[in-house]
Amino acid sequence: RSLLALRWLTLATLAGTCYICHLWAKRFAGADWQAYFWPGVVIYLASPTFGFFSALAMHDYLLVFLALVSGHFFVTYLSDVAEKGRGRLVDARVAHRLAHRTLECLVAQMMALHHSAARIA
Repeated sequence: RSLLALRWLTLATLAGTCYICHLWAKRFAGADWQAYFWPGVVIYLASPTFGFFSALAMHDYLLVFLALVSGHFFVTYLSDVAEKGRGRLVDARVAHRLAHRTLECLVAQMMALHHSAARIA
């Protein structure tokens, strides 16, 4: 009934995606993080795939966000290993669990799509 009720999760995942872009920009550029953050967000929103999934209230935007969060934790863990010789295992565990759950959701969606296509045919 409400447009906000329909899109609140879409807006939350878009905010989370922007926050991850913010974290990466600060990590790569330091004090000059805005020079990397704003072009990154613009490119993300302008890309046909990611911008499309963030703009519509579909299930796929959540998969894209979960994959991005999982990738963030993997990159954080691996960059800590490269820089310090050791990474936080919490980052690796969170990345693994998110990647696993994301794949489970993707397989469930593909199975549902397959079953609905089989019913139509």
